[in-house]
Amino acid sequence: MAQIRLQILDDNGTELATKSYNLGDSLDDLSRIEQQIETLRPEILIDITSELLSAEQSKHEKKHF
Repeated sequence: MAQIRLQILDDNGTELATKSYNLGDSLDDLSRIEQQIETLRPEILIDITSELLSAEQSKHEKKHF
């Protein structure tokens, strides 16, 4: 089964997260791989956004009223 792995790093090169996505079977040419990645793109972008927002939120202390 084909798989892609996405590593998210901050500006200093510190790893924030690593995500893996299964592309499925019978991906025997570049066109099919590209189609599957395009199908997964919305999920991948949501994951990246979530990880980046979480990392930024963890840098800031919560203000207590």
